[in-house]
Amino acid sequence: MVKQLKAYSLVILLFNIYSKAKAQENIIVSKGNPIIADKYTADPAAFVYGDSVYLYTGRDVAPKTKNSYEMHEWLCYSSADMITWKVHKSLLNVKDFAWDKDDAWASQVIERDGKFYWSVAV
Repeated sequence: MVKQLKAYSLVILLFNIYSKAKAQENIIVSKGNPIIADKYTADPAAFVYGDSVYLYTGRDVAPKTKNSYEMHEWLCYSSADMITWKVHKSLLNVKDFAWDKDDAWASQVIERDGKFYWSVAV
């Protein structure tokens, strides 16, 4: 009986985690150019894999008074139809580089032998 309760509790816990993750997924619908309009993005790079396209961008957060980019993170969006886009959580931040502050410039992803490599300019 105890083993059954533990297994049942684990299933409930996993279901709750999955449900929260699904609830936090953000979907946007493109209405033309720019494709991504929920945030100001710069330096997009498209990567097609399987039946989806992945769009990797820098996110510009510079105030209007600043005359250049200020990008602290890279964003990722994916779509199977180029209209409905899934917004993925920020996968990489300039804080991941001890020597950088505001320069989340252009990035690119490539696949080689089943592994994915993400190169970024900082």
